[in-house]
Amino acid sequence: MDEVCKLNIYRWRKIKFKEGLLWVLAVFFSLLVTQSQDYFSALYHNLYESPLGAIQVGLIYALLLTLPVVASTLFCKDLMKTQFIGVLLLIFSVYTIIRSSYPVSRPLDSAEKILLTVGALLISFAFARWLSRSAKRKLVSIFLIVALSWLISTPLIGLYQKYTTNENVIAFDIGNILPNPPRATVFLVLDELSPEVEGPIVDVLKADAHTLHQSEPLKAGENTINVIPGMFTHHRHDDVIPCSTNQLCGRSEFSFNFVSAADPKTDVVGVWHPYCNALGLRSCWRATFNQIVRPDEQVAVLTEVASKIPFIGRWLQTDRAKLELVRTIYANLRAQTERQAMAAPFWGQGGGLLYIHHLLPHPTGAGQAGSLASEYNHNVSVAAVFVKSLVRRLQTTFGNDFAVIITSDHPLRSFWCNQPAYANSHCKADVPAEGDRVPLLVLVPDRMVVRTPASMVGALAD
Repeated sequence: MDEVCKLNIYRWRKIKFKEGLLWVLAVFFSLLVTQSQDYFSALYHNLYESPLGAIQVGLIYALLLTLPVVASTLFCKDLMKTQFIGVLLLIFSVYTIIRSSYPVSRPLDSAEKILLTVGALLISFAFARWLSRSAKRKLVSIFLIVALSWLISTPLIGLYQKYTTNENVIAFDIGNILPNPPRATVFLVLDELSPEVEGPIVDVLKADAHTLHQSEPLKAGENTINVIPGMFTHHRHDDVIPCSTNQLCGRSEFSFNFVSAADPKTDVVGVWHPYCNALGLRSCWRATFNQIVRPDEQVAVLTEVASKIPFIGRWLQTDRAKLELVRTIYANLRAQTERQAMAAPFWGQGGGLLYIHHLLPHPTGAGQAGSLASEYNHNVSVAAVFVKSLVRRLQTTFGNDFAVIITSDHPLRSFWCNQPAYANSHCKADVPAEGDRVPLLVLVPDRMVVRTPASMVGALAD
């Protein structure tokens, strides 16, 4: 038993309680720092994750890690376990801050990872074993200030850019492609469609009596987060990251709060982006967490969120349960998107523009067949069925006075072959190589003028 504890057990327990509270805060903020980009992305996309649930899981984990400190207050034992694990998290947090502030162009190799891990273990052990209590408290307090500053910097930058930007964007304008559009136009963004696999969709469109124009313009960015803002404006947004529920921060910041529809007869059905913040829309539906995940599935989602926390994620959820959850979410999302597209006011209120952002043929990362190529080709076929149903509905509702524009945010990305569900020696050989072009398919009545842009940047901008 510690001598100080023998002399004044009340004072000992008071000191250890304060230390325990300090470590709760330190571990909690460590978890927030290491997962901060996931939280901001979840807030922006409002999809797949519950940010509040992730924070709750982080707090519970922090409290669990502090149990040894609580035990030490009761039994007068100076336990190191909480401090040792806590310091590991602190080091991981500092590494996250540095890595995010000064990004490198390549991932760490195995030797570098081993060196960092061993160094972190040694520093953590030395910190927990040999530093005095007062030194530990000072260092942890400094870390809390740094971590809090780091966490609030992103939303503060977002607020600053929100109130200092003067860019009002007129978007959802198809005039760059169709100078004289027909009565009804569907603009369909098929997520992650490569030009090489557009065949089944082209076959569906060619079966119609309209004229089909095909081209392959340059994509407007690397990922969906960059592409949609690029299509709505006249410049790329390659440096942006989510920083709030509707703001993308960076040198080329973007917010849907400053987007207005070019035509008041515009209906939107979408995913990923907060489309419904745009002004002047006739109607809007955006896929959100609560809409695509049933209450009985949300516990599994919280477990998935908790699995991202360092050290414990490996044991929280089996691969089978995780993959089944992902497949369920994707299936719900796709079904909801198609139902909402077919229920839009567009069909009963004189047409206009129906903008659809559909999560097909985007892979799930949880393919049952174990092959990226087989899942991707299947998804393309499913997308073709949806396109066919759209064309039939357009013919029935508007006769020949309609157009269909189909494109993609970006082609299939090569990183999917690194996912465990698809990892095999043939993956990259079986799917299209990642390129910088996307398909642009424009189905219009005969003799209608069609412009084929060289790049999708500004394709839907005024």
